[in-house]
This record gives sequence, structure tokens and C-alpha cells, in this order.
Amino acid sequence: MTAYDEVPYPGRPYRYSQPDRMCTIARLLGLDAAAAERCRVLELGCGDGANLIPMALAFPEGRFLGIDLSETHIRKGAAVVTELGLRNIALQQLDVLELGDDAGEFDYLIAYGLYSWAPEAVRERTLALARACLAPNGVAYINYNACPGARLRQALREMMLWVTRDAQDPGERARRAQAFLRDLASSPVAASEYSTFLKAEARRLAEREISFLHHDELGEIYAPVYFHEFMARAHAHGLAYLAEATLSDTHTEPAGTDAAGIVAREQHLDFLKCRAFRQTLLCRREAGVNHRLRPEVVAQLYAASSATVKETGGQTEFRTAGGGLTTAHPVAVRVITRLAQAWPRALPASEVIREAGEEHAQAVCQILLSAFAGNVVELYSVPPRVSPEPGERPVASPLARAQARHGETIVTTLLHTYIALQDERARRLITLLDGTRDRAALVREMSAAAPGAPREQVARDLEESLASLARLGLLLA
Repeated sequence: MTAYDEVPYPGRPYRYSQPDRMCTIARLLGLDAAAAERCRVLELGCGDGANLIPMALAFPEGRFLGIDLSETHIRKGAAVVTELGLRNIALQQLDVLELGDDAGEFDYLIAYGLYSWAPEAVRERTLALARACLAPNGVAYINYNACPGARLRQALREMMLWVTRDAQDPGERARRAQAFLRDLASSPVAASEYSTFLKAEARRLAEREISFLHHDELGEIYAPVYFHEFMARAHAHGLAYLAEATLSDTHTEPAGTDAAGIVAREQHLDFLKCRAFRQTLLCRREAGVNHRLRPEVVAQLYAASSATVKETGGQTEFRTAGGGLTTAHPVAVRVITRLAQAWPRALPASEVIREAGEEHAQAVCQILLSAFAGNVVELYSVPPRVSPEPGERPVASPLARAQARHGETIVTTLLHTYIALQDERARRLITLLDGTRDRAALVREMSAAAPGAPREQVARDLEESLASLARLGLLLA
């Protein structure tokens, strides 16, 4: 039995590891990565498949393989695969060290939450598999705790280990660590650079779920690395740096900059920013990527934005959960406003260019690329199958319906994100959205669950809820 069987790790979709995201960034950098529709994906340490299963749903012609050491995780994920009737995904209980080089060829490899939390042999094997299994234009996603920031966080980890040193039960240990973090965060100690950092980190960690805290911060292995160390190992396995999966953390170089120069620049920036975490994309060294972004590629993509729009002092502010942008540039304002109005639907960039005027084509491409790097706009090679309107017979994601049926309070969206359901009514509504019920039927069902509520109020609440679910990316087109 593993630590993950004893205390299961909550599965989540991680949008930065989604194959279309990797494909989009790769193509922007000149690497002709495989289209997500028919991609082949290998995930190492897949947990219960919560990251891989929505990919298999989104791309039915793709092929997906996940391996994990935990029998509990694999059993849970396999049950979901069976319930959804998926035939393009396999989840196997297997040690990364036991997966051979002959596992097959894959367009994308994912190692989320594995590298910095696994033994040395597993870290080396992860990179070896990336080399052995990646297609010529394949891309690997590997995240890890990065120095120097992770070294500072390590001090807080060591404090938690000390204050919980006599706790035998894993759950009790994590709860005591969480209580310690909350005490630190609210400490009346006079402000200083040290206490400011300590309190901020304590607040961040105290908000995490107990199981995340148990595995990520209190786990047996905590192995942060400097970027130059990670890349030296990757290089030894014939791999090269492509970019960060968060393009805002990617610093592109002029054409011709060599690999050593790129690594040195990235490492110096980590020093300056005190970076603590990286989500690195790797490719085969012979792919020859020169790290120059190509705005012209944007015209072949799709764009979307969840931004709120606010006009202030002659400028327009666009704000999303991940970033913001303030501009008075008339073309930028028109373009991003148009995308925000269409959310969650992704529009062809060619359509956005046409609406702005062909004379602005170059400017629109650059605007969309800059907004993508700033987490204000999403770019896709293949747009998500989401509906901006509920329709007469709304259909929610099959995965979200299954999760809601089983009483889960966290459900996966069609945007490869997740949301927390606020109440039992929302969970019940999602289970009903299978496309067989029109508005009248939905009102009847929801009224039955709320005896005494006026039917007119139930109908109004239903429309508001459906509009909210659509905006969150839960309704199928």
C-alpha cells in the first residue's frame, strides 16, 4: 500500500497540461506538434485519471494512457471510465520504473506533481521515458518545485514537520499542520520582511485541502531543483527546452540564441523573481526550436476571453482570474471586448481579424498573442465544445453529470478546469441536464426538490443557474 492509497490525492484537471495548450504553444514557437483531435497522450502518475479522463472525452479520436502506483486511484478512475463508456483511454496500476521504452509513441507526455515528489530513480526515468516515447515533434509537460523560491518554502515545510513530529495518524498530522499555518498567518508579530513572507506562505498553504497538504508539503520526498539542474538532466536525455506551459512565464529570445544562453537567462530570471514552481515544456533536442514567437500563427487559431470589461479614465480594463490588461488602443479594445461577449465560445482568429478589418491583421495577431501571454485571452488549436447559451434542452458535460450524481462537490468543466458547487440545488440541476428535459420538465423537477417555492421563482432561478453553468463552460454545444 502506498501513501496515496492510505490518503488518496484529490484528482483535478490541470489546464496547463492539456494537449491542445501544449500544441498551441509549440506551434507558436515553430514546432509542428500533433493536433489534439487525434493526439496520443501518456500521463505518468495519473492518480485517479481526473486530468486524463476529460481529455479522452474532449478528443474521442485520441488515445490516452495513464499509469499510477496507487491501486486505489486506478480503481476509482477505471470506474469512471467504465461509467462514461470511454474506449480511448486505459488506466494501469504500474510503477514508472516498470514502464519500458517500448510503451509506444506518444505526441504528449504529462508528469504532473511527480518530479519533485518522487525518488531520484523515478525522476531520471521520467526524463528517459520522455525521450524514448515522444514522437519527433512531441512535447512533454513536467512540473516541479523550483529554486530559489522552493528553498524558502522548504523552511516552512520543516517547521510543519517539527510541530507534527509526534502525530501518528496522517489525517491528524495534516490537520495539526494546517492549524499551525493558521496561527502563523494570524500572528501579531511586528511586520518584517521575514514575517511578511512567512505569513503570506502560511495563508496560501492553510487554504489548501488537507490531502494536498499531506502529500505536497508533508510528504516523505521534497526535492526542489534549480532550472539549470533540471535542464542539464533533460539535455543528458536528448531533450531541449521549449517553453513554460504558462506563456506569461516564458521569456522568448531572438532567433539564433543557443540553448546554453536560454538556460542561463531563465536561471537568472528565477534568481530575480525567486521563482518557486515551474511548468516546463520539453521537446526532442533535434527539433531545433529557436524560441521566437510567431504572431502570424495566431491567424490559424481560435481565441476566447473570460475577461470582465471596465472603462476607466479613457482606458478599458480587462480582468480575468489569471491576469489583467489596461489599454486605450481602439483595435485591442474592440477585439478583446468581442471575445468577452462571446465567452465561453472560442472564435476563429480569422473571424476576429475580418471584423477588425484586414488592414489590422498583423496588429490583431500581436494583440491576441500578448493577451494570451498575459492570461487575458485563451488561444486554442481546437476550440472546446462549449455552448454559450443553454438551449431548449440543455446538456451538461457527461463527466460533470457523473461527478454530481456521485455527490462530488468539485466538478470538471469542458474547459479543462474545475469548479466547486455551492449548494445541493446546483448539484441536482447538473444531474438533470442530459438533453432529455426541456424547460418545463426542468422546472417540475427543481420544484419537486423545493416544496413551497413559487413556480415562477423556480423558473427564474433555473434560467440564472443555466446561464451561470454556460459561462462556466459546463454546457455542451
